[in-house]
Amino acid sequence: MITRLKISAKKARLMLQFMLIRIKARFSKSDPGRDCVLIDLSGLSINRRVVQVTLQLVNAGYTVYYRMPSRLYAQTMYDGFYDYQQFFFERARCYRPGVNYLAVFCSENNPRHYPKKIVFFDDIPGFCDRYSEEFFFPILFHPLKMARDSERTVPDRASERKIKIIFIGNNSGVYSDNEQDVHQTYGLKTRNEIIAFLCSRFDGQIFRPDSIEAFKAALNDDKDTLKDKIVIIDRFRLGGDDYWDALRKSACFIWTCGVFQPYCHNQMESIYTGTIPIAERRIVYPGLGDENAFLYSGFEELEAIVEKLLHTDIDSAELSQKEEQVRKLFREHFSTEAFRQKTDRFIRSDKQKETYYICSHINAQQ
Repeated sequence: MITRLKISAKKARLMLQFMLIRIKARFSKSDPGRDCVLIDLSGLSINRRVVQVTLQLVNAGYTVYYRMPSRLYAQTMYDGFYDYQQFFFERARCYRPGVNYLAVFCSENNPRHYPKKIVFFDDIPGFCDRYSEEFFFPILFHPLKMARDSERTVPDRASERKIKIIFIGNNSGVYSDNEQDVHQTYGLKTRNEIIAFLCSRFDGQIFRPDSIEAFKAALNDDKDTLKDKIVIIDRFRLGGDDYWDALRKSACFIWTCGVFQPYCHNQMESIYTGTIPIAERRIVYPGLGDENAFLYSGFEELEAIVEKLLHTDIDSAELSQKEEQVRKLFREHFSTEAFRQKTDRFIRSDKQKETYYICSHINAQQ
């Protein structure tokens, strides 16, 4: 009984806190000349996906406001921030009447009438055939990298390629926990299965260091040790500048699915640097095809692709041409500038609604 009373009292305090935030927002000064957008969180969750969209909008130059039920604020704040929620509250402002919101991002079932709305769709099996849509952004950079606006602050290329094929990412047992769903729903192999296959088939050409020191020693030696190797970095964390440096110096990146769905942050981060995807055909993105990637269906085709690449000059015309096409793909669809252009086109158009396809889950009812 006492515990329930304490919980109720804490939630009541949080709801009062939010009421004061709303009152303060109502009487705060306006920002003339700002391009403002609104995220209406009714029917949504404040999670990594909402953070992704918020950071994407902020990095594109919009001032972001949020509108949410008091109960959602209390539920979010009750246990403290998780999953990068602090980025949302640091960068978005509470809803203020009278602001000219150029567009509103919201759930499909949002009851309010908005003249320009972009609704979220997060059922991945349901949009696998809709990847040519204007707002197809299932996943972007990791939120930590988006919060730093890495697209603007990190150079996208290096002076030379020094690694033929690379994989960088967590490869813990959690990537096998959803194996059955990954197989049945998406027809994909898990990350663990792909790495295990490569290690068994290409054992002599695998470099899988145990430490960052071992990796840097091989990367920076004068023998070009890694130019004809498959480098797998999954036994330690490669972060910050070291991560971007490894991507920029790699010709190809092995794409694998995420924990429970086809998409992973390192996919977007790798094509930003011009690193050519080696990807299963069921991991779909607009513009991703044989001209800018090495695509396969099954281990037999993957084996043939890797075998060919290991005997291809790292500075060959084929790899250089694909690299340019990868950069073009990122610039024209996934870059911050491309997102800004897409959003502005929608705002200027006669269309009342667009759909934003995003990696699950963002809708609260799911």
